[in-house]
Amino acid sequence: MVRRGADAEADPGIHMDDQRWKAFIGAMHVAGRGLSMKIAEEYDASRFKRLLDIGGASGTYTIAFLRRYSNLTAVPSTSKT
Repeated sequence: MVRRGADAEADPGIHMDDQRWKAFIGAMHVAGRGLSMKIAEEYDASRFKRLLDIGGASGTYTIAFLRRYSNLTAVPSTSKT
């Protein structure tokens, strides 16, 4: 968030302890697994060599694309997870 004349909130995200955070990421992974495979099948990524995973949490979508396209190499971004 960008504001004029005032500092933006330092960390406006969701705050959970480690156990709840891991449970949340795990649930999102399970929930997104089917859709991620479907998207990797439908989207033609064959012309690409690298996939940048920005904030990918458990890597659900990255995993699906790497399984579908053996020519891809995943490049992680720095993230909390």
